[in-house]
Amino acid sequence: MGILKNLARLFGPTQYEKPIYHFTAKCSRCGELLQGRVDLHNDISLDDDGSGFHCTKVLIGEGGNLCFNKVTVSLTFDSKRSLKNREITGGTFEE
Repeated sequence: MGILKNLARLFGPTQYEKPIYHFTAKCSRCGELLQGRVDLHNDISLDDDGSGFHCTKVLIGEGGNLCFNKVTVSLTFDSKRSLKNREITGGTFEE
């Protein structure tokens, strides 16, 4: 059995990194930088018309500044999962 497992590992699918979209938002109330990520295979939903994908993330800081403001990020992707549009409420995007 050990030989078959080694052959399956050798000829099986290779490990690859999942496509992830990373972004940084700055809270408009306290200025804390918040890191966000979107797994482009699991976190996005198909649009109603089937032409692309969308995702909404709500970020809350660690509370070090006694600020628990919600920063809402809405992302829109095209059919090839490339970023098409982004909107933010409660903060600003940091480049």
